[in-house]
Amino acid sequence: EMPIEIPDKFGAGSHNISAFAGLNDALTSINLDEVETNFCKEMETRVKLIEVLKYFSNIKIYGDNTKNAVGIVGITEIKNATNCAI
Repeated sequence: EMPIEIPDKFGAGSHNISAFAGLNDALTSINLDEVETNFCKEMETRVKLIEVLKYFSNIKIYGDNTKNAVGIVGITEIKNATNCAI
């Protein structure tokens, strides 16, 4: 974060070395197999959530396709709709 007050605002400073070191450590410790496994679990959970939400007639689901999907499902409530029991 850059300083906003004088004299620090215009002073020469060093690069944010601790942030670079932290980023470097985070990037080198990423296990790609673990990332892929977590992504697959997230997509499975997403599909299950959408299946359950489809039982409710008062819920509008956005992004319920699986092509180019992420783990986020958008929903809104539809007013004056009858609710189906599971």
